[in-house]
Amino acid sequence: MPSSLSYGVELEFLFPQHYSRADVEKTMRKTKWRVKTDDSIVGAGLALEINSPVLTGTSGFQSIVKACRAAGALCPQLNWSTACHIHVGRDGSYWQLRQLQNLCANFIEMEESFDALCPAYRKDSPYARSNKKLLLDNNLAIQSLLATTSTEQLINLFNPGGTQGCRYFKLNLRSLGRHNTVEFRQFAGTSSAEEVAGITALCVWFAILAGERIGALPKQERGPPAREGRNLRSRGRNKAALELNHVFSSRGVLALSPAAFHNTAPYSPVQQVQQLLTFLEPAGQDLADFVSTRAASQSI
Repeated sequence: MPSSLSYGVELEFLFPQHYSRADVEKTMRKTKWRVKTDDSIVGAGLALEINSPVLTGTSGFQSIVKACRAAGALCPQLNWSTACHIHVGRDGSYWQLRQLQNLCANFIEMEESFDALCPAYRKDSPYARSNKKLLLDNNLAIQSLLATTSTEQLINLFNPGGTQGCRYFKLNLRSLGRHNTVEFRQFAGTSSAEEVAGITALCVWFAILAGERIGALPKQERGPPAREGRNLRSRGRNKAALELNHVFSSRGVLALSPAAFHNTAPYSPVQQVQQLLTFLEPAGQDLADFVSTRAASQSI
């Protein structure tokens, strides 16, 4: 697991009605995971969200196993409204503008690949809307993301909306302001430690590989660094989209272009998953096996 990123997990559950919040808090106390109410969870039962502390490295995955076992012992129920959210941070530092642009561009290109790893009811959830559909509906291409000149501008383009709904997208950048993290929101709820660990590894590796594409730029091509602070008011200067395209193509990753984005002949689900597997190849075989198995379980 990359050491340069931190991560956090939010698990949503419907606990049996004979439990109280105090019961759940007592069960989770030894794990150091926090218990919160969540109004987005609907159904019969006690609707609660279990939140991890900031996690890093392999010890974070040990924490995930303990928390999932503790919550699972209470026999929580799952439905279309329960979800698993993954936050990814920079472990004490800040996301640079170009890292975020790159992450968003890659996610747009591979949103359907992520969809293939989720049940159908999570692909069009009101609490995890499509970032790609948003851009298409507004006649925008990936270059629009790469052309932003500040983190604030990118956030407003990628996650627009009022104060209530602006974070309800599959990839949410609004959490940068509060937690200095990006949030992956589309995965279905689960108490399986293996599933949660696999989803977390997927999101962390996806985030760091997108960031490394920017970090791998030769010095003479980088331009001034983007200095991003907690108030999100700092201004960074991004490279031209064509220059980024050249770097991506030369590294065998994605060629970012409006033509590719507006492709009228989309990949099949199998091809979409293969696209994601190719991107994640540096992460190793264990993650590839998880992605392949999960995709097969969703009947792609």
